[in-house]
Amino acid sequence: MDILGVTESWGHEGIENGEINFDGYQMFRRDRKIMEEERGGGVILYVTDRLAVIREEKGKDDECESIWIKVMGIDKKDVYVGICNRSPSTTDEEVQSILRNIRKYANYRLLLMGDFNYREINWEDSYSDAEGKEFMNTVNDCFLTQHVIKPTRGKNILDLVLTSEPGMVEEITVECPVVDSDHNVLLWKFNSFTYIENKERKYYGYKNAK
Repeated sequence: MDILGVTESWGHEGIENGEINFDGYQMFRRDRKIMEEERGGGVILYVTDRLAVIREEKGKDDECESIWIKVMGIDKKDVYVGICNRSPSTTDEEVQSILRNIRKYANYRLLLMGDFNYREINWEDSYSDAEGKEFMNTVNDCFLTQHVIKPTRGKNILDLVLTSEPGMVEEITVECPVVDSDHNVLLWKFNSFTYIENKERKYYGYKNAK
C-alpha cells in the first residue's frame, strides 16, 4: 500500500509521532483543535518513503481538518493528494475552508479522500438537501469525479474518493471496518506516473548470531 489515509485519528498533543508511525512510511498528521471536554477528530496520511512528497503549507485561514501533499510525478505530472474530515459539528467557517481548498487543488491533478458526513447527497442523481448542496455544487463545478457508489456507514455514503480525472481510480471496493470502527474501509488502485525509489533494506539474521 503506497498511501494510507486515516480519518478520526483521535490524535492529540499527548501522542508522540513515534507511537503511531510505521517503518517504511512518511507520516503527516493534523489533530483536531479540541477543548478539554471534547475528543475525536483528526486526520493522518501515511505515504511510502519510496515516493517523493512535499507537504503543502497550511494557510492562515485554513481551519478545516485536512492535509494536502504533493507527490512528485514524472514529466511534471505531479499529483496533489488530500484528506479531509468533516464532522457533523463542523462550523460553517470550517466548511468554507474545505471548499476553498477543493477549488484551489482542483486546478491540478488531484486525489481527495475523506469522511465528509453528507448523508443526504445522492451522487447518482446529483441531488442533495440544503446542508450538502454547496459541497456537491463545488464538486460538480470543479469537474471532479466521485467514485464511491456503495454505502460506507449503514445505508449512507459518507466517505468519498474524488479525482480530477475519471480514470485516475480503478477497482474501488468497500471492505469491512477495522476493529470497532463504524465506517467501512475503502480500497482502490490509483493510476499515476511517479518516481519510485528502490531502497535496499538490511535485515539481520539474529538466529545465526554467535
